[in-house]
Amino acid sequence: MTTGTQTRAELIAEIEAERAAKKAAMKTKLMNSREFISYEMDLRDRSEVVKQLEDSMDAVRLIELPGKDGSTYKLTCYPLGENLAPKPVSLILGLAQATRGLRTPESKIAFTLSTGGDVELAGLREVFSPSYFANGEITPETYAGYAVVQTALNAAAIAMRIDLEYVSVSEEALEAILQKARVSAERRKLEMDTAMTLGSYTMA
Repeated sequence: MTTGTQTRAELIAEIEAERAAKKAAMKTKLMNSREFISYEMDLRDRSEVVKQLEDSMDAVRLIELPGKDGSTYKLTCYPLGENLAPKPVSLILGLAQATRGLRTPESKIAFTLSTGGDVELAGLREVFSPSYFANGEITPETYAGYAVVQTALNAAAIAMRIDLEYVSVSEEALEAILQKARVSAERRKLEMDTAMTLGSYTMA
């Protein structure tokens, strides 16, 4: 009985060792394959691109602009179309929208130093700008078409020294970004109209 138990235990240990060795060999083969190494390099490069763009966006958010009352405020800048477009594209689109707020020579210089592509990013905004609600009204979207927007994205990427492979975006993604913005703008307008109506009714 004891011998049988020891034999089974030894057999289990032997099989477990064989399985572990097989798994280790497969892992080693995978990690040393051209495909896996190339995949790791792609992930590293993409991570570096995202870090570069996030650093640019952080710097842009520190740009100060003069207010009407003599005070200052920081430039608004955030990713556009997160979870709808590739992250590098979302960040570049967000930087492009921020050019709308560059009202002084100093802010334009600071933006250029932070991004390296102020003209190209402004050009991108001119061909792709989702609708938004502000000051009681909806500003309509601008969309020059998929091919034009992709070309503008490429130009911005080149100016910012980013490989073009990271700024490829589908037409469906761009349209989804526009649609999401439309819904948001219309919802905010409705909320304001409703609040004003209720306010008028209360006052009456």
